[in-house]
Amino acid sequence: MALTAHDILALPAEKRRKLKLGKKRRRYRKENRPRRSKGELVAFLRENDFRSSRQLEAGRKPGEPNTNDFRKEFGSWQNALDSAFTDLQEVRFTPEYMAKSVLEFGLWTCLKYLAARAARPDVIPSMYRVKQQWGYFSNLKEFAVRMSIAETLNRYITLYRKLGRIPTMEDCREGNINLEAALNHFGGKRELDGFLQGIGGINEDGG
Repeated sequence: MALTAHDILALPAEKRRKLKLGKKRRRYRKENRPRRSKGELVAFLRENDFRSSRQLEAGRKPGEPNTNDFRKEFGSWQNALDSAFTDLQEVRFTPEYMAKSVLEFGLWTCLKYLAARAARPDVIPSMYRVKQQWGYFSNLKEFAVRMSIAETLNRYITLYRKLGRIPTMEDCREGNINLEAALNHFGGKRELDGFLQGIGGINEDGG
């Protein structure tokens, strides 16, 4: 029977000192995980294709490495990922690939980029690798804008050749060509057409 507050106060100090009034704590069961070398930890990540801490904790079995094991050996979880996958991704995660990722998924802010990276680490390069290649995310973003404009201009010139004349805004809308970024960059359609005429991409008479 549990002691009431009155009972506890009525006890001699000697007995009160021996009381354990808090909830009994569950005994912590230490998980037995063997110490693994860096090579073994890297192999474990690759074999299971664990590319995020969430994937690791959800997919590991009792006794297999957890994120703390990787932090102890590599200094950080990101270092462990880089050791395991950087050499496998170097060919695919090129500077051009990064820019195309920004364009394809609309990752125009750091927050959007980091969220996409967390959701698809197998598809979106880490911000660490972005900074390795570009220095700043803003450099990658600016290059992606220029890449977008270059692709738009190529499609614009193709449409010009198809029509035999300079395309109108209506022509571009019907051809599913979004000129917004290009117009912002050049200052307007007249300036855009002038630039393309200057480099020989189009002629005013359509020839």
